[in-house]
Amino acid sequence: MKLLPFLLISLILGLYLGNKFPDIDQRTDLLTHRSIFTHGFILPLIIYLICFKIKNSILRLFLIGLNIALVIHLSFDLYPRGWYMHALIHIPVIGWTWAWITKVWIFISMVMCGYFAVKLIKNFTQGLIAILSLLLFFIYLSPEEHRFFAPLITMIVASLISIVIGIFRVKRDENEVTE
Repeated sequence: MKLLPFLLISLILGLYLGNKFPDIDQRTDLLTHRSIFTHGFILPLIIYLICFKIKNSILRLFLIGLNIALVIHLSFDLYPRGWYMHALIHIPVIGWTWAWITKVWIFISMVMCGYFAVKLIKNFTQGLIAILSLLLFFIYLSPEEHRFFAPLITMIVASLISIVIGIFRVKRDENEVTE
């Protein structure tokens, strides 16, 4: 119980930074908006590979929050007002991708970030916190967006896929241990 305030602050900080991170490319001359590096699973994958064995609950909740917020941010980004220029994923040197490539990239990134969050969850309480955070933070951010139901449904579908993949991996890992 002594850790509860730190756990909540860690989760909220992760949610905040995860939501802000993709648009950091708008504040730098190095990247163009909707860069493949900021609007995808590349950095979350690197962070996950470095941190997935960490036992510290405070850091785990931060990373869970970070990945959840990325799923939410990307779910809204999947529904721009139009598919041109800065709504498309930008790859340095190559340029903007086609709309269908952007859609596939963003959806796969949503599933991957959701999967990283699922893999970081170690108990029922963390799982419940993750689900509540996903829904409540989505609702919190939704008034600033022009669409609600399409991003919500997409986020739920991507999250369910992430959970199924996470469960399948756990069962496979358990089977490998018993063999």
